Amino acid sequence: MNATSWPRLAVLLAFVLIPIAMSACGGGGDCYGLSSNPTINTTEAAVLKAGDAWSGEEVHFTAVIDMLAPDDTGAIAAADIHVPATSDYGMQISLPTGTDISKLAPNDVIEVWGTDGGLVDARNSDGVPIKIVHVDTDHLIDGTYTIALKPC
Repeated sequence: MNATSWPRLAVLLAFVLIPIAMSACGGGGDCYGLSSNPTINTTEAAVLKAGDAWSGEEVHFTAVIDMLAPDDTGAIAAADIHVPATSDYGMQISLPTGTDISKLAPNDVIEVWGTDGGLVDARNSDGVPIKIVHVDTDHLIDGTYTIALKPC
């Protein structure tokens, strides 16, 4: 590639390829990596401590799966996250549609990108009402495998 080719390549990327990629994801607002909202790179402990304060914010953190949680129909739709015994709240992340749950297991260390839903009412396994921090997961990595990417 010669010196005069670089400006053409820059124009191609800036005005052709990037807008095509953005439009493929509905303008970039709903897909991992293309959100217009800044992501808070944080820890699971900080998400828990924030409670409702980060509700609606995009968050990224690492956590450990405590157990997979079924929805009302019995299908696995979420993962309960291991939290310190000193925490005031529990934590649950949603699993995006199409997640291969065969790749997830208790004690897996996962990396999560999603929207913090703040505190929600829930019940623990004994039926006791509790408050949990819920994260609507957009993207999930378990080890080196990408488990789910919210479709555009």
